[in-house]
Amino acid sequence: MGAEAARDDLATRRMVAGTFASIGAVGAWWLHGHSPSTTGWYPPCVFHELTGLHCPGCGATRAAYALLHGNLGEALHQNALLVIAAPFLAVIIFRVVWLWVNGLPPVHVDPSRWIARLSLLVAPVVILFGILRNLPWPPFTCLAPY
Repeated sequence: MGAEAARDDLATRRMVAGTFASIGAVGAWWLHGHSPSTTGWYPPCVFHELTGLHCPGCGATRAAYALLHGNLGEALHQNALLVIAAPFLAVIIFRVVWLWVNGLPPVHVDPSRWIARLSLLVAPVVILFGILRNLPWPPFTCLAPY
């Protein structure tokens, strides 16, 4: 690949990353101004509608709304898993996008093995959180959104 083609490739990558960052910023702006608790625009959780149980994602939109308003306590009450995982996810996503945008090679890890190992860690945590937040005894009742 020639120098000009490499510059064009980097410019395209930066434009794509900028576009997605802009979409994310607009989404955050929209959520900041439209409460999921009072606005009927957001779709309900299908799992909760069918079973009456809270899935691991129930309350995530309300938690994100609370975080955007600086209310950490409310966010933790709505979806503690999202609040705890968000910084880790943000760092991982930022690092992957940074490497891709700047044309740097990704970390030398076999993706299939990495995904399998991550799944073995994340899946049990998500499943356990989904079970615990539906138990009707304290302190587990604090995990269910209201």
